[in-house]
Amino acid sequence: MKAIMTVNVIVQIYGASTIWPVTVRRRAGGGYIATVSNLPECFSYGDTVQEALCDVPIAIQFHLTKWAEEEWQ
Repeated sequence: MKAIMTVNVIVQIYGASTIWPVTVRRRAGGGYIATVSNLPECFSYGDTVQEALCDVPIAIQFHLTKWAEEEWQ
């Protein structure tokens, strides 16, 4: 899938702001997928580009929280 755009998303986690590069692509079945470049398994879907990007901060927070829980067990 060809990238439509790449944007930087700022997410505040545990009091620190971090910039994450996010690539948006069209999905074969319709809609869009936003993937976080530095977190390969972290992504968000939406019917529009805006919807796909809107949930990226939540997806990043969830991904990092799950990773931290697994590392600390």
